[in-house]
Amino acid sequence: MASTDTTTSAPTATDPDPITSSPSTTTTSHSDAPAKAPTNPDSAQPSTTTSSDTEERRSRSLTRPKYVSRKSSRTMLVPSDSPDVELKDEENYPPGDARAMSPRRSPEETNKLFDKSRLALINHAQEFQSSLDALVNRCEHVQSDLSKLEKNNNDLQEYIGGLTRSMSKSTDLSSTGGRKK
Repeated sequence: MASTDTTTSAPTATDPDPITSSPSTTTTSHSDAPAKAPTNPDSAQPSTTTSSDTEERRSRSLTRPKYVSRKSSRTMLVPSDSPDVELKDEENYPPGDARAMSPRRSPEETNKLFDKSRLALINHAQEFQSSLDALVNRCEHVQSDLSKLEKNNNDLQEYIGGLTRSMSKSTDLSSTGGRKK
């Protein structure tokens, strides 16, 4: 048997995928090969499927069920001038209520605490700066001492080298002078 083809069109820029293209542009071919049985046992249709059937199956299998109780992911912050803002008046509690005993600070007290904390922070920063300066000075002092010690070490090595050379010369002279006698 010869195969017959219907009209086909090449994928275009607007429709690059022949699988998802419309059924009028799909190719249907008949050959001597036996038709495959459908892979889905529930399917009673023959194995020849159009792209629209494939697309329908794909869209059915890939849709996510809707989550009904999902809340909006938008911000919960509301501007203070919004009509949705509820401003509570300061509640007056009876003197025996524990909520009335909690420390309430006035703006003057908070300003005093702020100033006190700021001064303490400035003092700590000055102490740290002075200790850092002392460490830098100590490092410079140790570095200068190290350079002095290295210089003295080089001088001692030269002195010891000179002594060993003069000792070897004197031993050479005495050994050669004793042989001449």
